[in-house]
Amino acid sequence: MYQVSALVRAAIAASLSAAVTSVACGAELSDVGRLVDSTEDSKEMPTIVVTGSNIKRTDEEGPSPVQVISEAELQTSSKVTVADVLRSISANTGNAYNETSNSGWAAGSAGIGLRGLSQKNTLVLLNGRRVANYGFPSGGLSDTFVNLNALPLAAVERIEVLKDGASAVYGSDAVAGVVNIITRQHFQGLEVGASAGVADAGGLETWRARIVGGLGDLDADGWNVLVSFEGYNRERLDQDERDLTRSGIYTDKPGGTWNGWTAKGARFLIDGVSVPFLNPDGECPEGMVLMPSAPIDGRPGDTCAINLVPYTTLIPGTERYQGYVNATVRINDTVEAFGEALFSHIRGASIFGNSPFFTLEGGRFALNAETKLAEPVSSLLPASNPYNP
Repeated sequence: MYQVSALVRAAIAASLSAAVTSVACGAELSDVGRLVDSTEDSKEMPTIVVTGSNIKRTDEEGPSPVQVISEAELQTSSKVTVADVLRSISANTGNAYNETSNSGWAAGSAGIGLRGLSQKNTLVLLNGRRVANYGFPSGGLSDTFVNLNALPLAAVERIEVLKDGASAVYGSDAVAGVVNIITRQHFQGLEVGASAGVADAGGLETWRARIVGGLGDLDADGWNVLVSFEGYNRERLDQDERDLTRSGIYTDKPGGTWNGWTAKGARFLIDGVSVPFLNPDGECPEGMVLMPSAPIDGRPGDTCAINLVPYTTLIPGTERYQGYVNATVRINDTVEAFGEALFSHIRGASIFGNSPFFTLEGGRFALNAETKLAEPVSSLLPASNPYNP
């Protein structure tokens, strides 16, 4: 029913001729040397785990670019957290939150943002499965993310980073890429470690302790159990603990201002002019300093300013305890049953300083404790008020 062209027949004939010639050469060479045993044991291929999807793809499409950080690299990197490891890769160029940030609700936590995008666009997996997001968002309450500090580095075998968008497989939270954290699956024995440190200029006292234990050989015994526990503590560093930031005045630096001070203290604003709240002795309230308002906020007049440096945190304190348990049972050559549990306790400590007073001007609102409503604040003070100028 099918016709074979002369060109195809010639190609087939040439192929058969080449095959016969190669066999003849092989037989002739066997008289000189020994034949290679065709039943020689072949090399055992390593286990290949496919993470992602089994959606059919074109033959021309190759695998996605994946960076693998091996266990040996993790041990020699001197990193103490999963977040520290991922911050060192070149693809981590997005707006990622880290535990040194103290300007939001998620102090002490850390995320990752790949390829210049936000951390809410980077998917984090644990052994190929999704992990619950951190309880507090970042970025003005708009970025939900997986807290990398909740994952114990002591139990990690390797980290795989997909440096390409995977939204077609995982959804919009994988537009920037995917980070897959693989824990140890065949570990046997016991590992114990501890470290401590302090900053060169003092402060930021840090300690870390970890213990990892594993029982059972999955190949020989058919089961394996891994247990790890890790503790980490870092003291808070406030702004007045460093010479550079202690005064809060940076006018001696290019473009510097009175960044650590606030003029929004005990004062009136009358037609845009700052008028301080002074007592009959011409003094500001306790803890405030009478000074021109212009160096701080550019307004004319004087103000009762306050230095918030002693009440401002540079790096928040962090206290973390993490536990991880993984159990695997091999049912047969193709089926395994597993269970895993992850526990994380995280506590962050930071100070957000603010003036105990606010600028009194028309149009402001304040909460009335009796009515529970926001009501306009009058810019008039009674004549008997000691701060009435």
